[in-house]
Amino acid sequence: MSHLNEFLNKFTVELVNQEFIGEFDEWFEFNEIPQPIKQFGQNIKEFMEKKSIEQLAIILVRYAYDEKAADNIFVGDYRVEDIYDGLYHASCFGNSGNIVVIRLGKS
Repeated sequence: MSHLNEFLNKFTVELVNQEFIGEFDEWFEFNEIPQPIKQFGQNIKEFMEKKSIEQLAIILVRYAYDEKAADNIFVGDYRVEDIYDGLYHASCFGNSGNIVVIRLGKS
């Protein structure tokens, strides 16, 4: 978590699911979103809408090195409607690093 301090806000929720990141290994084609990722994206959209959240950051961590400088961190800003564009960076095909930070905002 210390590697990610600059991305954490006043309210931070950590969800631990060691299997979820593996779903991104099955996402080869952008238009063929694996069901668990599709459901995750939909849940995030609904959560932001129902709770009137203007900005939210999703941090996906495959692994973290002991030395922060060794981590390859992708950071991207997206509208919540385009959540899958951001999430695709965590896929094998769109792999942008061992840590992917997607900052979502309302349009």
